[in-house]
Amino acid sequence: MFFLLELFSAAIETMKDDPSETGYDMEKNLLIRSMLRDEEKNDKKRRAELILRQAMEN
Repeated sequence: MFFLLELFSAAIETMKDDPSETGYDMEKNLLIRSMLRDEEKNDKKRRAELILRQAMEN
């Protein structure tokens, strides 16, 4: 039983030291990429609306 506690303790410490082992970094990176993609789409939409407004004014 003590052997298992040592084994799990070492594994937990490794995960604390390297968050990429938990998959957290991967999830965080996917979320950031998704947010950047959404922001890029919003920027394109704003630019298109501005061009349309300017064209209608002229």
